Amino acid sequence: MNTILEAHWNGNIKPYFDYDAGNDEIKELKSYLNRHGQDLEQLLDKEQKLVFDKLLVCGEEYIYLSKVLAFEEGFVLAVKLMVAALHDR
Repeated sequence: MNTILEAHWNGNIKPYFDYDAGNDEIKELKSYLNRHGQDLEQLLDKEQKLVFDKLLVCGEEYIYLSKVLAFEEGFVLAVKLMVAALHDR
């Protein structure tokens, strides 16, 4: 049987979640974002579409980095709580 560290090392678990999997509010918001983005794209000329595409890529990267930072901060907090709990024993 593998430990959780081995499973993580082998890429069998993700340290983050797909937040829209069970959240209707986020699914609805993503739907609005997609629809409004498509509507806007129809109004743009070729040069403006290039700028819009760059904006979308930057937004996706920002969201990814935010998830990574949130995971890191949560992990640090969990370790601090474990240390405090073990120290008080």
